Formats: sequence, C-alpha cells, structure tokens
Amino acid sequence: MWGSADSGSSQAIADTFFHAPLLDVPEKELQNDAVTQMLTTHAHLFKIITPIKVAVFENLVHNHPNQPFVHLVCKGLQEGFWSYANAFPDHYPDIFDNSVGGPKDEQQAEFMREQHDDKVKQEWYSPSFGKHLLPGMYNIPIHTVPKPPLNSGCLRLVINMSAGDYAPNSVIMKQAIAGLHLNGMHALGEALLWF
Repeated sequence: MWGSADSGSSQAIADTFFHAPLLDVPEKELQNDAVTQMLTTHAHLFKIITPIKVAVFENLVHNHPNQPFVHLVCKGLQEGFWSYANAFPDHYPDIFDNSVGGPKDEQQAEFMREQHDDKVKQEWYSPSFGKHLLPGMYNIPIHTVPKPPLNSGCLRLVINMSAGDYAPNSVIMKQAIAGLHLNGMHALGEALLWF
C-alpha cells in the first residue's frame, strides 16, 4: 500500500526542529476568576487523558535540539494544550449556548447517543454535570454527515468548532498555524515500515 519507505521521516517531524514553542495559556485567562473557580470546583470534568507515557516520551526526546518546543509539548500532555489561540476577547460571554440543529431522524439520534456513551466510557468526554453550562463553557454544534460511499448508511460525527458568533476557532491565530504540517495515515505507514 505504501511502497518502499526510505527514511521514515516526515515534514511534521522535521518541523519540530525549528518550530517556535507552543503557546502557553495567556495570563488574562489565568486571571479569569469565574473560569478558575469553576476549574477548581469541577476538576473531575477536566481530566487529561493520553495514551502517551509522558515520562518515557520525555526520556526519548531529552536530546531533541528544540527543547523549548519539547518542554511545552510535554507540559501540554500533562496539563492540556492551549492551541494557538488568543485570550477570549472581552466582548465574548462567559457562557454561550450554541447548540443549534440536532439529529434529523432516529438513526442520527441513536448514532449520536452511541458516540456520546462511547466517548464518556473512554473518558474523552466528561460525565454529565447537569443541564446548565458552567462559567467559561461554550456549547458547540454537533451533527452527523454520511460517510462515503454516501449510500452506505454509515455516519460520521461532526463537532463544529467554527460555527456561530463566538466559535472557539474564532480566536485561533491563523498566522500561527499557517503552513502547519500534519501527518496522515500515509506518513504513519511509511514511518512504521521504516522502523
């Protein structure tokens, strides 16, 4: 499927050698009393779950030439990432419910319930905290689209971080992610064959 793999290298890996360190949480967000209080009182909703053994990973990259980048990647794996975003502007509300749409039929509703239950079981989603958003929380649109081939009857879950007036993606700094290389399955297959 992949053919021969000469090097096992990728542009995404090469980028780590000269990429600026990842951004840390802006000071303004750390001083947001409503959010910090909610994080303190509801810490169980915000577990950092990763299959990566961070101490092992840190040991493997201890001689990486871009240690500031490596340090913030390791910190992100332990505490969560602040992904190239500015602090939320002052005119953004503390709470925003943007739950528009929803399932169009029972098949979509059942698929969305199954996805939800599976993600909670895997601890990718937090358990329920009630019917009302907490300070600092934004509800975002979730819907389904058909998976190719379109007549297969299979669905894909879409979490739309770009929809609405106060979309979380609206604070992403476009210049910071311009030219960012992300590896796909092709690069993974080549790296595994090389390894």
